[in-house]
Amino acid sequence: MKKLIPYLFLVFTCNLFAADQESATRTLVWSDGTRYVGGVVDGKRSGKGTIFWQAGTRFVGEFENDMRNGPGTMIMPDGKVYSGVFKDDELIDTMVKIEVDIEDAPEVAASEDDEASIAATTEIEPIAAEPQREAVVESSIVEETIEAVEEVAVEEIIEETYEEEVVEPAETIALIPREEMPDVEDDPYQTVTRLTNRVRSEVTETVDLWGAAWSEQNVPQYLSNYSEDFAVPGNLSRRGWEALRGSRLIRPSYIDLEIAYGRIELIADNTIDVFFRQTYRSNLYRDKTDKKLRLQREEQGWRITEESSL
Repeated sequence: MKKLIPYLFLVFTCNLFAADQESATRTLVWSDGTRYVGGVVDGKRSGKGTIFWQAGTRFVGEFENDMRNGPGTMIMPDGKVYSGVFKDDELIDTMVKIEVDIEDAPEVAASEDDEASIAATTEIEPIAAEPQREAVVESSIVEETIEAVEEVAVEEIIEETYEEEVVEPAETIALIPREEMPDVEDDPYQTVTRLTNRVRSEVTETVDLWGAAWSEQNVPQYLSNYSEDFAVPGNLSRRGWEALRGSRLIRPSYIDLEIAYGRIELIADNTIDVFFRQTYRSNLYRDKTDKKLRLQREEQGWRITEESSL
């Protein structure tokens, strides 16, 4: 029994070490709106993950050492999908290949000279130079066959391109009677009158960007999250408040901000209250505060109109 104790301790220690090395699923947000959701080890992207860009493009695949490494898929805003293999963020191989089947090539008819040459070869013993002539003839036939295959492939591509159905502009949405137009559930262009999953995602994304800009001490990006209708606290002017906030953002050598969401409430059309606990850390100050942000939907998206500590 005593001999087993060191082995059990060794196995337990190895399991703890392996558990520490496993990637934890986290969400990383940059001030330009880019988000990453997936595995993170030692602050670096690792394992399976997804990148979301502001323009709507997504990448789903494998990460290693904070870069795309391994198979991955790019999903474009228009729905097109491209798959490939990445090495240190560089595309090294695609998984889609176009091949031409040589068996479908048209047969090349033998000419009269070829038939005469074949007949002469069967009746008369070839001289020493004859094999070279046969090689030239065979090479010519192969080249003609390849050219024929290429011409057929190009013609098929051209035919497929011009055979696509052309959509006539006569029947447009404007010509469809309003009563016959389908209802669009959770239309992103309609007034927000209820709290849907899409609305929750939009609002939390705005707050995440606000927090990321604060952490990165990016003053212009931070201030851009506030509405022109923002209720400036105290007796400060808008310009004075912006100058004060800017100085507080750039004064510390670093800022680390964490947001733990609470409830989200729709209090009026296009107006939402977001409750959360804010954990602030810098080289000058640290605290935890329960806060509320009131956001209003505008043409540029969701913007902050009120900010208060609870």
